[in-house]
Amino acid sequence: MLDLVRGEPEAERVLALASAVLEAPVADLLSGPEEALFTNAMAQPLICAVELATWAALSSQLPSPRVFAGYSVGELAAYGCATRPWRGDCDH
Repeated sequence: MLDLVRGEPEAERVLALASAVLEAPVADLLSGPEEALFTNAMAQPLICAVELATWAALSSQLPSPRVFAGYSVGELAAYGCATRPWRGDCDH
């Protein structure tokens, strides 16, 4: 799942921040017990982390979007993609 973003500095920063918040490396959590991945407490933060890391890796190669949209937890990812908090000192 993270093959696309491995080695991309911006994506690695996002994953490092997410790992700190989740108190475990994102890659380890994604390869953990499958039943844990289907709990909202685990799935939703991981979905946001992967979406943000993917956008961080790809955004410099794509035209600037006019709008970001999401639904439910996707709204948080959309907001993060629009504001790119990992570029500043928004570590918490």
